[in-house]
Amino acid sequence: VGLDGQTFQIDGKKLEIQSDGTNSFKYIEIFLSLLISLTRRDYITPIVFIDEPEIGLHPKKSEQLIENLYEIYMSFKKSKEGIEQNKYATPYPNIFMSTHSPNILKSVVKEFGINQQVLHFSMLNENTNIRKMNSTYDDHRFLNIFNDNEARLFFSEFIFFVEGVTEQELFSNKLLTNKFQHLKNIDIYATSDVALKYINPSYSNTAIPYIVLYDADHLFSFDNQNKKFTLKTGKLSIAQVRNKYKYSYIGSSNFQAKRNIDMFLKGLNNTTIQTDSNNINITNIDWHGLINRINKFILSKENYWITSTTIEGCLINEKSLILFKKWMLSEVLGNLNPKNIGNIDEIINSARLSPYLNDTQLLQTCESVLSNNPAIQTLSDQNRLFIRKLKSDLVKLLSRRLNTVFPDDKIQSIVLRLLFCGKTETLTATFNKNFKKIVPVHFATEISNFRNDFTMLGYLTEKTSGWVTKFVNFSINEIEKNSADIKGFHDEFRLIFSELSSILDRLRFR
Repeated sequence: VGLDGQTFQIDGKKLEIQSDGTNSFKYIEIFLSLLISLTRRDYITPIVFIDEPEIGLHPKKSEQLIENLYEIYMSFKKSKEGIEQNKYATPYPNIFMSTHSPNILKSVVKEFGINQQVLHFSMLNENTNIRKMNSTYDDHRFLNIFNDNEARLFFSEFIFFVEGVTEQELFSNKLLTNKFQHLKNIDIYATSDVALKYINPSYSNTAIPYIVLYDADHLFSFDNQNKKFTLKTGKLSIAQVRNKYKYSYIGSSNFQAKRNIDMFLKGLNNTTIQTDSNNINITNIDWHGLINRINKFILSKENYWITSTTIEGCLINEKSLILFKKWMLSEVLGNLNPKNIGNIDEIINSARLSPYLNDTQLLQTCESVLSNNPAIQTLSDQNRLFIRKLKSDLVKLLSRRLNTVFPDDKIQSIVLRLLFCGKTETLTATFNKNFKKIVPVHFATEISNFRNDFTMLGYLTEKTSGWVTKFVNFSINEIEKNSADIKGFHDEFRLIFSELSSILDRLRFR
């Protein structure tokens, strides 16, 4: 900024032709620079209030404003004993900024360290609630990952902490949020242990409601040899929750919570788990009912919620089995198309003239000509009819193989869950090292054979393949077609996805 007589200029240009944001940026920067400079030699501490400095600024410009302020701040700050030229130990001005900008908040926290304080304002019963946030962090790992996404959470109405992108994909689904409008007011954050520790409103001392969603294996470990579930003591510990209530007495608000935990621990210690012959399904207790009671009577008060297995289990279960298989078959018919290679018409023509005679040849033909591609319109009529028949036969084989090898609906739902990176009720998965030690060899082999036979569907079964979005969209559309009104939709949705519905209910905060 230069002085031209009585006129301010920015980069040699008059203020009248600059944007309001640029003028505001330079005005605040000059004002604070002069204020800090002029007060360094005197024991005076002016108080400055700046309302929403981010107005009119690009997000990166907002960050630059704070960075420039920090440079000015450090340029006058004494760093050692004795005399330092133009550096003084006198107090700095007190600068208050009210902001709705995650960029401003992030930059202040990261730049100023212990020389800043964040006050969190929220509405409580139509009154303004002010809390002094814990906004200093001594863990440099957190400061390294503390960016706009993390800072944004301090402006949330409700934070839903989840483990990974699958949960984030599910609860951010557009069709799902349209049906469950309260999801639109929730920030869904795929967290890590480090981020959760410091962003957690319990640590930061904000009045933001929140829930942390974990898979069941964060709470339980299945001892296959002794047929017992043991409790873990890591991220989620019932023992720590119980310890909070150890001095509760009859009539106190926490006594019932302590009693619920004691009853649960006693039942768990006295119960030997019985499973089916494949060691994947618990037969002597209602596992889903037990998890529901743990959530409702023990963990809910602690802002935690666990799934009965994994988030995949919320989607692929006995009640949703028909819908899931229908979706899989629709994927084969709609999205498995001839490979996008130059001589595909010749390859299909050769396959058509040498018809498959058994299941093995059918699968080999499918593997050679089909993949997840947009439909090709340049095929001959004969080849187009052949592809239609090929996919129809593949659908029949897929359905027949499932029903023959895994005839029970409960087992089918668990098998499909395993194929889509989920877990069994005994909390094991095909990607676990001990999977083949827990389940019988023949069962592990059957799953492996099924996956190998239908490799052309591999594009669906990866954890981040997008199958969650596809299946949820398909399910919502199917349920909507068969529902007379919104109440009918929600009733049917709750019947098919009962565990997911319980989570959605828990996320209602108004």
